[in-house]
Amino acid sequence: MIFLPADRKPTKTIPVEGLRTYENLQAFAPGPRAIASLGGTVERTNSTGEFMTVLTPGTYYLLIISAKARRASGAPISPSDLAQMRQYFYAAEDLVGSAKYHWSIHRFEAGKYRIERNLGLDESGRDFDPLENLGNS
Repeated sequence: MIFLPADRKPTKTIPVEGLRTYENLQAFAPGPRAIASLGGTVERTNSTGEFMTVLTPGTYYLLIISAKARRASGAPISPSDLAQMRQYFYAAEDLVGSAKYHWSIHRFEAGKYRIERNLGLDESGRDFDPLENLGNS
């Protein structure tokens, strides 16, 4: 889970080192450090997909990259998503790779939020169009 403040763009694109799902998350790695300097954050979910983070109220781009689920063979990253990601990341294609991902923008006020996003397969093993439920809880 990567939260990027929508009103702040980096002067130099963020390196993806330390952000890819197969890498251990380390706060001092170049990618997480650059995101923190912008006022964003990077979190990993636990084995049940849960995480906690603290954000300053504001509008954020949210990037979720699945560590396990893959896009269909040859399915590209959405051109509009990729254009927005490139405003933040150097080698955005390398960051997402062939994984299923979710890129969106959300306004977070003070309080707790529940973000639900399923990037995997349905119970019968078929791909489905994931639904999102984002709201105050």
